[in-house]
Amino acid sequence: MYLILKPKTFVYFIYLASHIFSLEIDDYEYKRVEELNDKVALDPEVFLYRTLSAIQCISQCALIPNCESVFYFQSSCKGYSAVYSPSSSNLGSKYGARYYIDKQAKAGTTESNTEGTTTLFEFDQTTSISTQFATTRNTMLDLCNALGPSGYIWDISLKMCYHLNTIELIAVDAIARCQSEHPNSRLLLIDSDEIYNFAVSIIDTFNTGPIYLQGTRSGPNFIDDDGQVITYFNWDAGEPGSGTYLRTDTSSRLQEASSGGGAYKFICRLY
Repeated sequence: MYLILKPKTFVYFIYLASHIFSLEIDDYEYKRVEELNDKVALDPEVFLYRTLSAIQCISQCALIPNCESVFYFQSSCKGYSAVYSPSSSNLGSKYGARYYIDKQAKAGTTESNTEGTTTLFEFDQTTSISTQFATTRNTMLDLCNALGPSGYIWDISLKMCYHLNTIELIAVDAIARCQSEHPNSRLLLIDSDEIYNFAVSIIDTFNTGPIYLQGTRSGPNFIDDDGQVITYFNWDAGEPGSGTYLRTDTSSRLQEASSGGGAYKFICRLY
């Protein structure tokens, strides 16, 4: 079966998001292209979105007029105006990535090969709209504004809500502190150069010293709070060591494995 985002569902959702999105949506269907498993596009994306489910990723694409396909991996959603095929040249490897295309994608965006696609799932209209789309941009911005008194700030360029905690806590307490501020708040996950550079800018601007980051050791890997293997790192020399948690180094600001026993500042982010 296909993911079918039906008119009634979207009429209600667009009502909730009308102050940000303006788009008429009739009937969208998406396919997963298995031939592009573990691949991602290297082109600039239409949008980069953090979400906990493929359905929210696809729904975000459906709301953007020039979005024709998405790559979803490790809670990251990247939308593109192109439709990719296994023969497309500008693809890179990303373990766990899955690719979905809009069946109604306009011809000629790029070569497309949908043979062998598998069905995804049908949108459950009985599921609460507020649950399905709780982390879309408008509700995230509204939530961030509501959490302003607690220190949360909206970053316009990255479209994310964060809070620099200047108290110093050990790793487990820092993790708990973020979640106590809001159920969707987690330690900052470094999953791209963009987010790493953001973290360094906060460290430099506020002279924080080392900060704890999202990620705990699981066997030979580090996993995020969703249980997904973290693949992006900017390790300091000789890292990773044997530590269980992740933090930045005092002087280099690069990443290192930590025992979690030291008390450091940390950034919470809403996901």
